[in-house]
Amino acid sequence: MLQKLIPEFGIWEVGQYLLTCIIRLTKNWEILLVTIDLFVFIYECLHVGVIRYLLPPRTPSDPRTINLMKWFLQLCSFAGIYWSLRKPIAICCYKDQKIVREFIHGPDPRKLLTEQEYIEEADVYTKAELDQLRRFCTNSPSKSNWKLVQNLHDPHRMASFITGDSDHVTQVESGSIPRFVGRPRKSKMAISPMTMMTR
Repeated sequence: MLQKLIPEFGIWEVGQYLLTCIIRLTKNWEILLVTIDLFVFIYECLHVGVIRYLLPPRTPSDPRTINLMKWFLQLCSFAGIYWSLRKPIAICCYKDQKIVREFIHGPDPRKLLTEQEYIEEADVYTKAELDQLRRFCTNSPSKSNWKLVQNLHDPHRMASFITGDSDHVTQVESGSIPRFVGRPRKSKMAISPMTMMTR
């Protein structure tokens, strides 16, 4: 228990020592802020105090350490961008107005797909999913193959689908697609192959 607390107390003592050295040199907080650059002072306070307290000795691959380091780097980059601007107050006011405007009027409207784009995208994704299903069925272990065949209504149709010999959608199913989708379609790939084969 004491071993875990020693690094924190040690870091705070180092921070207190550095702070007292700075105060002894300047004897006044106003002189401190004028003579020593504010950035160095903020860096020392953050480095010695907060950052070391938030990052106790852990491995660098720890998710909390990675998350804290990411947030710290984002904060430092934001501060660097802020202080590199010519008129930071004007830029911040502009950003504040933009945030308030987005809050009042809502976000910009999203671009919606047209029906033709929707059909094309559905066909592309359906073909990709069918290829993925075919690869899964050909690479799966033998025990799961028998369980899959047990649940099928038409095992021969599934086998022809996996080998790619024939089209897996029958004429009856392609005629019933508008009933499921709600509109006529030109493509035969609207229904999931697993739902058709397990009926």
